[in-house]
Amino acid sequence: MAMPTEPEITFPLYAADLTTTAQFADTGKCMICSQHAVVCFRLGIGTAIICTCASCGEQTALASVGGGAEDAFCVRCEQALAINALPADPVACGTCLRAGKVAITKDTEFGMVRWEDAMAGRTHGVPGHLTTGGLPTAPTEDDWTSVLVDPAILLDLVRTPTYNTWQGEQWLFCCRHPMVYIGEWSQPDLGQHSDDDLTTTFMAVFDDAEPWVLQFMPANPTQDADWGFYVFRCRLCDKVRGHFDMT
Repeated sequence: MAMPTEPEITFPLYAADLTTTAQFADTGKCMICSQHAVVCFRLGIGTAIICTCASCGEQTALASVGGGAEDAFCVRCEQALAINALPADPVACGTCLRAGKVAITKDTEFGMVRWEDAMAGRTHGVPGHLTTGGLPTAPTEDDWTSVLVDPAILLDLVRTPTYNTWQGEQWLFCCRHPMVYIGEWSQPDLGQHSDDDLTTTFMAVFDDAEPWVLQFMPANPTQDADWGFYVFRCRLCDKVRGHFDMT
């Protein structure tokens, strides 16, 4: 019998190939809706299942690893939550991720954003001073600086898969919004982006870059490299920014 097909799912903040996501799991059975999906996402460390209490209507984020149905309780009324037993390698479909039934924690330039942070309309914060591009800030209990962002905007972020990196993502912002991840760049991408020479373009795109780092950028998209160059585009002003890391 033919497997049912899933409607094509797009993520407004992820414009790169979905197979490049850190959670990409290929075809599987979604543990949330129990439907087979062509593209699924692994629910590992840093992901949460969002449950709604049948008794009081409160939403609760449950870690998708390290716990189970037997210890799932509402944060407001403490009633037991009815969730599917977690399989050994839980996955969720893109439809359930976009619908907010799953959340993926993000590391950003303004600090970590978990589901509970998104609901509160603030990043978890970072130590020291932040340049936020006009976003308001607030101190945290541990003397870090938290950035205040519309909850709807941050919820869109945690309902987006994470791009794959060597040392961990750093989702960038522009115009008070998370930017759209457009993929890893090689040197030809720099040339297509601007008529300036490669070094000038590189320095304009990648924050805090030094000119010598350009030599480690792959000469073509298929070249194996020990460095990754991750690029974002602003949905509002079309500006391009990026960051890089290495093995």
